[in-house]
Parts: sequence; structure tokens; C-alpha cells
Amino acid sequence: MKILEFARKEKMVTNNFPVVPYEVTDGFRGKPEYTYDLCIGCGSCVVACPSNALSLKKDEEKGVARWKVDYNRCIFCGRCDEVCPTRAISMSKEYVMCVLFDKEDLTVTGELKLKRCDTCDVYFTTERMSNYTYQKLVSAGWDIAGIDEKMKHLNTCPDCRQEKAVAVNVNQMKKRGV
Repeated sequence: MKILEFARKEKMVTNNFPVVPYEVTDGFRGKPEYTYDLCIGCGSCVVACPSNALSLKKDEEKGVARWKVDYNRCIFCGRCDEVCPTRAISMSKEYVMCVLFDKEDLTVTGELKLKRCDTCDVYFTTERMSNYTYQKLVSAGWDIAGIDEKMKHLNTCPDCRQEKAVAVNVNQMKKRGV
């Protein structure tokens, strides 16, 4: 009875959705917005996503990394927003994601250029990731000579870095007579 009395006094008990959309509060976790220009292709969002709504795959023939955001799978948890170092993904206030015929309309894709290893010429990271690392070292106040030395190391794939480290350790052991 209390509900009926309330409805009679207030006249309007529900919103006229979808004609008049709901206004959401600050901190609302709506649809993740992807800003392509800020993405460095690090893959942090892909690792953090519990529903596998994000993917990042290398196409070595074309020399690109393809990313995909599948809003069909997204659970709006906000993990991608939390882990992105460049804020390329942020949670918006958009929550209406209706499509009429094709669910592929709820996917966003793009490509990032891959970078080759300076030693073995194999693709291992994105150009943007390498540039981002360089800019971080510059902003941290490193001198150019120190940055160039670090970039030689960072522009080498993990396999070549491992081989180099093993070779250095073997040479040190030989010098000691082990």
C-alpha cells in the first residue's frame, strides 16, 4: 500500500528510458573508451582483462600488432583503465550499447607498427613502446649518452638479451678459471 500511495503522490515513478537517458554519477564505470593515439601496445590491459574482451596479436608478415576491443565480452570492471600506463583506455559514462543487426559493430580494432630486434631482426615490441620508453628516460633526467646505452639494451629482444647475458657470464667464469 505504501508503494501505491507514493506512486499516486509522485505521479512519475520510472524514467522515460530510452527517450530520456539516465544521468549517471561520477565514478560510474561505463563503456571503456579506447584512445588509439595514446596506446603504446604494451598489452597491460590484455593481461588484466578478466573477460578476455581485449586482445593484442602480432602479425609478423605485415609487421603490425593488431588490437581488438570486444564490447560483447566486456564486463565493465575497469581493470584495463587501472593498469594502462598512458591512459589510452578510460571508463566513460556511456552504458547503452544496442546494435540492430551485427554484433561486430560492438568491436573496435586497430594496428600498431612493430619494431625489430637490433641483433636478430625479429619483431618483438611496438615502435610506440620503444618511443615511450625513450621519452620516460628523458623525462627522468637521464643524460643522452646514458639513454642511448639503455636503448641499445631495450631495442634487443629478450632472447638476444639472454644470449648476451649468458655469454658475458661464461666469459667471466673463464677469466676466473672456473
